[in-house]
Amino acid sequence: LSGGSAPSEEVLALVQLARAKGTAVQSGLGALSTVPEASYPSIITGCPYEKVEHAKRVVVVGIDPHTQYPLILRRLLRAKANGARVLFAGWLEPRGLADETVLLTPSWHDGLSRLSEMLEGDEQGEEGDTVVIAELTPFTDGTMLAEVLNLAKRAGASLLLLKPFANLTGMLQLMSPEEISQQQSFSDIITSIE
Repeated sequence: LSGGSAPSEEVLALVQLARAKGTAVQSGLGALSTVPEASYPSIITGCPYEKVEHAKRVVVVGIDPHTQYPLILRRLLRAKANGARVLFAGWLEPRGLADETVLLTPSWHDGLSRLSEMLEGDEQGEEGDTVVIAELTPFTDGTMLAEVLNLAKRAGASLLLLKPFANLTGMLQLMSPEEISQQQSFSDIITSIE
């Protein structure tokens, strides 16, 4: 079990140890077991941060860049300075960052549906000029992740899933698709232990 905060050498050793034992390192990313294998490459690496700055439209889902990801906030501010339109879907107002906001309360299902409708009716969006930014953590809901993936696909958008630890991306790159599909949530892991 590794939450992704382990150093690179330890991540590599954990992956090799798990393989020797006929299992997969568990990262707590149970949401990955609920999405299609074809989406793994874009989930693991996503688009380059630089692409955010040059997008015409950026969709931020479920994160607060001000407190969680200041490096992405800088890229978003550059994108706005370059004329990008920022749409935000989250649980709190984004402090003036967004051109349009959809709150995900009381239901994230309804919020993402409204966001999808906004993207479909948006004349600014063309194939390849949109970036969808969301987050992948042990607390990510698999159903919501699948809906964000579908939203990005329908919008013809590039995807950037931020992760709380840089080595989490490295660990996922080391794993095979089969090992990624075996990921369990922390609650499932604890239940198994008990």
